[in-house]
Amino acid sequence: RNKLNLSEQQQDMLKTELKNAQATIFDLKWQLNEESKNLREILQATPIDEDQMLAQSDKVMQLEQKIKRVHLTLLARLKNMLSEQQIQRLRELRRKARVKQAR
Repeated sequence: RNKLNLSEQQQDMLKTELKNAQATIFDLKWQLNEESKNLREILQATPIDEDQMLAQSDKVMQLEQKIKRVHLTLLARLKNMLSEQQIQRLRELRRKARVKQAR
């Protein structure tokens, strides 16, 4: 926050976007856990009902896709709220962090 010199408005936007994304992801992960559990149960049956398994796996993959979409949307919104200077500073900070990790 300080290193990027975020304005009050940017900080408020950041908080709002993060809260919304976290709430959505929490709900989606809850659903994903349930649907994954259902898929595991289907896969444990003998014989496996392929149609049921495929339908259930579609549900699981759709939820995974929704979670990824929320993450990407958040990334875009956060980047769009930053100025070009702030984006450059963020890149610099990331580069320094990678160099530290490599040591």
